[in-house]
Amino acid sequence: YTVKKGTSSTVTVTKVVLNADKTSASLTVNSSYLAETDYTVVVGATSLSFKGVAEKVTKIEIVGDKLVVTDVSGDSPSITTAAIEYYVLNQFGEKMEDTDINVTAAITGMSVDAGATTAAKKGKNGVITLTGKTADLTMGQKGSIVLVDRTNGINVSKVITLSNIATVTSAEYVGLYKDCNDDTNRKLVTSFDDSATAGEYSLLFKVKDQYGNAVKASKLTRDEITVTANGTAGLTATGAFYDVTINDEDYVAYTLAGVPTVGVSTYTFVGNKTGLLANVTVNVTKQVSLASLKISPKETIYNNTPVEVEYTAVDTDGNEVTDYSKLSKLAPVGTTFAVTSNRDTTATGTFAWSQASDGKAVLTYKPSYKDFAGSNNKETTLLPITVKCGTNNVQVYNFTVNYQKEATSIEGVDSTVALAAITKTGKIKLTMADFVIVDQYNNPLSDDEAASLVGAIGVRYSGTSAGFTMTDISTNKASAVSAGT
Repeated sequence: YTVKKGTSSTVTVTKVVLNADKTSASLTVNSSYLAETDYTVVVGATSLSFKGVAEKVTKIEIVGDKLVVTDVSGDSPSITTAAIEYYVLNQFGEKMEDTDINVTAAITGMSVDAGATTAAKKGKNGVITLTGKTADLTMGQKGSIVLVDRTNGINVSKVITLSNIATVTSAEYVGLYKDCNDDTNRKLVTSFDDSATAGEYSLLFKVKDQYGNAVKASKLTRDEITVTANGTAGLTATGAFYDVTINDEDYVAYTLAGVPTVGVSTYTFVGNKTGLLANVTVNVTKQVSLASLKISPKETIYNNTPVEVEYTAVDTDGNEVTDYSKLSKLAPVGTTFAVTSNRDTTATGTFAWSQASDGKAVLTYKPSYKDFAGSNNKETTLLPITVKCGTNNVQVYNFTVNYQKEATSIEGVDSTVALAAITKTGKIKLTMADFVIVDQYNNPLSDDEAASLVGAIGVRYSGTSAGFTMTDISTNKASAVSAGT
């Protein structure tokens, strides 16, 4: 993705987040705001133009009508702080970040020292906090709050009621997530296998207090919730709460800790002031890997030449696997190829998986038998291939490898070239690909093989008439060719 400002300068894209079905993308640039000008987003051969507009405050919203006590002090609890949230909205109805927002707050009708009310933005959530002389405050007392954006005069007022300290009353379980805190790779799952690492999976909750407000992770760690874990899956209650925002919605996630083993564990979340909040069952399954892999070459094998290998791959669930996206995950898990030989202890070979156009997995093998190189030994050799899946399944397959291909003769030129009407122009242009070149096994070489195995092609003119001019197209140099040359 490329973002261009105007006709020349480029804005650096620092983050790209695709939606689940890959139909839209959210781009983040390395600037706190976009200037009012024309922009173009380029993706491959496609482009989209738009005009940047200055973001401005159009509305302030106070969340609810309760000024909630957040802290008390003394044996006969005296209210010391209370708070209520607010949002600042732009002209598109979106919550604004704290950049260039200048909101002030005032509370009247309550016993508060002058200047004791503050409005602080933190990300997209603003908090109005009442502090100072609060000894005369009592629960249920009413007052008025006014918020003003001093930049453009946008304001809002609301009657509020001083309400009891918030406590967690509900924790709605949303789901089990992999990479929960990663906007790009976050994935909802139903279980995970015993190869999972610490912190890889989390339980996601929508946690609220008695006023319906979202509760932050920091509050849960202050004696608000007790977590226990029981079961056979090796999971423990030593994880941690953290905040997650998904599509502008606030959630709390809890990381799963312990050493996962195959089994089932149940997490219990209890509100210390309200009782049971949630029971969540987590299933840990056995990691699926390849149980067996049978192989055989599809064609004759020549040293240093890749060849496709037929295979039958079966996973530990008994399913035959041919899909590349699945097999590429399974094959590296405990699967190894070893090439050995009694004659050449350094014999090697490269096995590689690739994806065909239909999504199927393709296995290729390129042998490298060093006894062939630099010697007169050009016979066929037998290379044992050991395939190991996991710890128990070991199979040995014997691959017959022939000496590497060599270009030995030119059999002619491509039929389309041979039939070219040379008399019309007096010229004919020949490239390496126009010749039919065979190897010592009388197999025609592909264009790529010919290009790598043939250094140059000479021309002998054996006619009796006058010679002709031959131009080497690699150097564009012409030279005369006379009869018998």
